[in-house]
Amino acid sequence: MKILLGEEGNKMHYVERSEKPGSLNDNAMKWTRDLLVQVPLYSTFTGIPSKYVNKYKQEDVKQALIEMYEGLCCYCESPIGVQTYEQIEHLKPKSIFPNQSFEWNNLHLSCEVSSTWNKLECKVIRAETNKK
Repeated sequence: MKILLGEEGNKMHYVERSEKPGSLNDNAMKWTRDLLVQVPLYSTFTGIPSKYVNKYKQEDVKQALIEMYEGLCCYCESPIGVQTYEQIEHLKPKSIFPNQSFEWNNLHLSCEVSSTWNKLECKVIRAETNKK
């Protein structure tokens, strides 16, 4: 197993990125513009309506990630769908880096447990980012 150390220190196994799925290729720029318009309108990122935040949850994106990671969590390598549901994980948290919410290189496949753990880590990243 090759380990890739993510930008926030998260360990991930290395995969060759596949081609960007069609839905991202065709829509990511528009989705990003629409989301960035919403960011200053809300006091928290979680307040932004999901119709702007969750556009990356397209079937072709999910299938490409499942194929690329061979159905395994990018962090713990547990089989997805056997003990847990898949999550599309953002290596750079979308709440801190909303301009990268729909970037193919920022999207990864994870299990619910690893996704939850990484959300706890994001609180530390957010606190450090806000200090700068």
